[in-house]
Amino acid sequence: MRNMGMSSSDEAANLEDLLQLAITQARQGNKQGARVLLEQVLAADKHNDRAWLWMAYTSTNDIDRRRYLRTVLQLNPSNKAARQALDKMQHQRQKSEARTQQFGILVLAILVFIIAAACLIVIVAR
Repeated sequence: MRNMGMSSSDEAANLEDLLQLAITQARQGNKQGARVLLEQVLAADKHNDRAWLWMAYTSTNDIDRRRYLRTVLQLNPSNKAARQALDKMQHQRQKSEARTQQFGILVLAILVFIIAAACLIVIVAR
């Protein structure tokens, strides 16, 4: 996406301006607008780890968010923000799975109790 007459430093400055505008939009709560700008940055520079990080922050679902964070870490393995966000997502997922498992055990225990009570009623009624 090289413009005629623009030096690479001008193009880099324009991309940085676009990225900063996207970040401002995201911080103001306009995630959709931020994503449009971030997509423009990434169309010109697919290796911009900051743009990928902000794509993760503006993502509306965990699958894309995880994918974007992994992309950041592939491009920049020392990116602490991406590592922390991915670790936090993993921790939340594990907590959710543990709660689901506990709920399943509780439901099973209640069903066993109901069946045992029904059997007891049948035995006593004879």
